[in-house]
Amino acid sequence: MDTARQTLGHYEILGPLGSGGMGDVYVARDPILGRKVAIKVLPERLASDRDSLSRFTQEARSASALNHPNIVTIHEIGTDLGTPFMVMEYVDGRDLRSIINEGPQPNRRAIEIAAQIADGLAAAHERGIIHRDLKPENLMMTKDGFVKILDFGLAKVIAQPADEGDRTAALNLPATNPGTILGTVGYMSPEQATGRPLDFRSDQFAFGAILYELLTGHPAFECENAIDTLSAILHDDPPPIHDYNTRAPDPLCWIIDRLLEKEPGSRYASSRDLAVELRALRDRMATQRSGLDMPKPPAFRSRQKRMMATIGAAVLAIGAFAGAGIWYARSHPAGATPATTTAAATPQKNYLAVLRFKDLTGEANGQAVVDGFAETLATRLAQFSTVQVMRPPKPDAVANETPQQAARELGANVILTGSMMRAGDRLRVTYAVNDLRTNSRPGV
Repeated sequence: MDTARQTLGHYEILGPLGSGGMGDVYVARDPILGRKVAIKVLPERLASDRDSLSRFTQEARSASALNHPNIVTIHEIGTDLGTPFMVMEYVDGRDLRSIINEGPQPNRRAIEIAAQIADGLAAAHERGIIHRDLKPENLMMTKDGFVKILDFGLAKVIAQPADEGDRTAALNLPATNPGTILGTVGYMSPEQATGRPLDFRSDQFAFGAILYELLTGHPAFECENAIDTLSAILHDDPPPIHDYNTRAPDPLCWIIDRLLEKEPGSRYASSRDLAVELRALRDRMATQRSGLDMPKPPAFRSRQKRMMATIGAAVLAIGAFAGAGIWYARSHPAGATPATTTAAATPQKNYLAVLRFKDLTGEANGQAVVDGFAETLATRLAQFSTVQVMRPPKPDAVANETPQQAARELGANVILTGSMMRAGDRLRVTYAVNDLRTNSRPGV
């Protein structure tokens, strides 16, 4: 577009906002409605190219089909003096790239951003639209904290599945030659990097790479050139998140690891399930102590690695122990003895109170680590279908109560208590599961 032009259609051009491969973006004023808008203009060199014009139109159609607070709104598409343009919502904020450049983000902020992006992606995927170029530059955060997904220039509509339960429909690519690679190196999925058919799980991989960078301040696949980066995407796993951010919540790390799986079938079968999982994690984080929120410098990396390894082993051990207790509770209903219990007894719902573990490590941040361990443990135990895990909303509020009193206030019938102490470079976790109905330790 001629930079001397002051109008486009009835819009008053106020100034440039940015530019990319598929167009230049300007901030403008709509004199009819009296509001600012963003206008994307297809460059003259591309306006006469049929494929570029088709892709430009496809972007408008894809985004305009989506009505979601986390997806930029398209107002209008038109042509002025042979110049195609698209009018969209003006987002007053900054892109995620500038936020990532500040370094690893606080965990709660990262989870809040992640939950919003996942909601927007789920809405697009449920309409059969995949983005194909998800990256920090295409994500904007407004001044009031809303995240917007931008630039559906490479978006495509996937063939709708015949079965409503089948959400892995293949991408329909009538205008793209087989083997063509479109997207941004560093955020491509392995299937996208090799020109294979795509579905919505390709966006999930790009989303995982973005979250990794948001939590660590480092790209998930960082190499000297594009070829090596593509090779890393296909064959290598990024360094563990805890190498850069020792306080990153384990559940979020597990989510990112799953998103970055090389095989699409190992990622989420539904982006809505992903969004629900992130929202649940965000809500749990809201009740945690702020000490776990900020990323911790990696100076204590080796000690933290040993600590996390010990915690991981303890989680597995307690999981097995709690599983035995749950089996016992199912096999021995309240008020029954082993002699009177029959195979036909109805399994009971167990309300398990995971109380605050005691910190006996002597470390300055020991309680924060112990609390993080308890949160991880509660998440694992919640996967049992017969267990409802219950946590005190404010751990300090029950500090002066007995475990039995705290459990009764929560409405629990089974208690999990414990402590953590240091023995040289090792951590020792002591724990106990008590059934309040029988005043016993189930499974012991």
